[in-house]
Amino acid sequence: MRRLLIVDDDVAIRAALKELLDLAFAASIGSGELLIDTAADGEEAVELATDHPPDLMIMDVHMPPGIDGIEAFHRLRDRRNGQPVRTLFLTGYGSAGNVSERLADAIQLGAIGYLLKPVPLDDLRRRVEQALGLGTGTSSG
Repeated sequence: MRRLLIVDDDVAIRAALKELLDLAFAASIGSGELLIDTAADGEEAVELATDHPPDLMIMDVHMPPGIDGIEAFHRLRDRRNGQPVRTLFLTGYGSAGNVSERLADAIQLGAIGYLLKPVPLDDLRRRVEQALGLGTGTSSG
């Protein structure tokens, strides 16, 4: 079974992402091939991913007031003796401040990339399929 962990501090975004991915990967979920969990912040993500390591995390970068997604990625990597968890970051900030530099550093350390919010569903679905080796059973066009 593959595990996917969605991490976002915005409850509406977190719920929408889970619902969209539940629909996109209904066959994989129904067959027990995929389990989707959620976390509300970086600290919860670190704890959940330590106890039940995901095969992929979809994680927001900016999650005040605690640790952000990039810091959570680094903490998990440290707990796993330098082995990264596959992580696809979500950000609404693009190249603002030092976000792009921090994302580039995380990608060099094993994150698989990032998507800008609002996230196009087809792009998200495709990235999840690629990262987990899943199919949705739908044509992509």
